[in-house]
Amino acid sequence: MKVKVFLFLSVFTLSLLLLAFFTPLVDFYKFSDLCRKDGGLTIYEKLDSGVGWLADDYFSSLSDVYLKDVGFSRFKDIDGNFYDVIYVGGDRFKSSSFKKIKFNSEYDAIYYVDVGRKTISEKSNIGVYRSSYKRISDDKVMAVYNNYYIDLLREGDLFFGVIPSVYTCSGGYKFFYSELGEMFK
Repeated sequence: MKVKVFLFLSVFTLSLLLLAFFTPLVDFYKFSDLCRKDGGLTIYEKLDSGVGWLADDYFSSLSDVYLKDVGFSRFKDIDGNFYDVIYVGGDRFKSSSFKKIKFNSEYDAIYYVDVGRKTISEKSNIGVYRSSYKRISDDKVMAVYNNYYIDLLREGDLFFGVIPSVYTCSGGYKFFYSELGEMFK
């Protein structure tokens, strides 16, 4: 009798665990497939090195100039003044390595980054952060970086914080910037 009760409880517990983890495992497989097929950098045409980029704000300018091949990044502040952000030396991942100066009208910004987030599947909490690198003169997409993500701890999951909540395709910001270096001539 004890063996039958133990067997029943074991099968019941295993069934509950399988039920709890089945959907997230299938979702994670879908996410992994998206990362493998469409994640990362796709280059349509190489970008010129050492030229200017246009950004929405100061922090976006810093993000642009982190790339060693970007000459400067121009932005407009809330007062309507234009500034260029340039690299002055040191660690590219520290803001002290950059300087904000009044914009130089001799040089034009050639490219800009269009950043967006799109939900692929509400049911499985899969989405993508997409950065499109575009030429200003004709709005042509030169390169695209897709970073898919999945949030496994959506409401109703049974994980209770046992595993990390959000996974992405990217290998971190330093890997991201080194991979973006490939899009330059």
